[in-house]
Formats: sequence, structure tokens, C-alpha cells
Amino acid sequence: MQDDVYLIVADGWRAAAQPQLLVEEKGKKSKDKPDFSVGKRKYKTELLPSSLLVARYFAKEQAEIERLEADAAAVGQTLEELVEEHCGEDGLLEEAKDEDKDKLTKASATARLKKIKSDPEAAEERKVLSEYLALCERETELESDVEALSAKVETHLKQMGFRLDY
Repeated sequence: MQDDVYLIVADGWRAAAQPQLLVEEKGKKSKDKPDFSVGKRKYKTELLPSSLLVARYFAKEQAEIERLEADAAAVGQTLEELVEEHCGEDGLLEEAKDEDKDKLTKASATARLKKIKSDPEAAEERKVLSEYLALCERETELESDVEALSAKVETHLKQMGFRLDY
């Protein structure tokens, strides 16, 4: 509280409420964690935390972000369960594993699906591989939506009277 009062007295309310650009020295990482970023620039809010501004003015968007994150986590869990179920010895996805990494990846699953495309005996494996790839695609899509909505909220924060210097 004393620091907040000092900021207001020293700089005035408007200047103290502005987010501060975090400047990193070359070769060193900053210890300060940014509150938000716009583009490649990272900002820290001293007086008005961005979480309060988001909760007050962008509650609907924050709820949507949280819903999308929960959906992405659920899809990720389903993906892990599918891999656990079918990647053991004699599992349907065992042949699709990447030999170098010894784990199933999107690229290795796609390659395996192309390889068994016309094999009539691999119908069940094709079905599981298609399900795996669809879940990967859905997870990527949800994560992309979260990033886009977060960027939109950060842009709105910038437009709320914060003068972000570029």
C-alpha cells in the first residue's frame, strides 16, 4: 500500500496506472513475470493489476477463455487415454509410434495411416488412427482459439487508456 501511494504521489494517478515495459538485458532473463504482453513486448502493471481489469471489464471473455482451456484439457485427457489404451504391446497404435522418440506423434500417426490406407485387414487401426488425428486437430484448434481470445483481451486492455509505448 505504501508503494502504491508513493507511485501516485511521485508520478500522478494517470502515469502510475500505466503498465511498465519490462526491458530485458541481452543474455539475461528478467526475474519479473509480465502481467501481459502485446506482440513481443512484455508489460508489468504496478498499480492496477491486469487481472482486476479483466475481471471487471472482460468477465465474459475470461469465462470463454476458461471454458476453451477446460475443453482443451478434456480433449488432451481423452487423447492420453486413447494412447494409453492402444499403445501397449500388441496395441493398435504400437506400429504408428515414432521409432526415434518411441512415442506416438501426429506425424508418425499420419505416416502410418498413409501406409495402411488400402490394407483391408487394418480397418480398426485406421479407425483409431483417424480418431487420434481428429483429437490432435481439435486440441490444436482449441489452443489456437484460447491464444486468439487472449490476444483480443490484451488488445482491449491496451485500448482502455493504457498508453503502451512502441
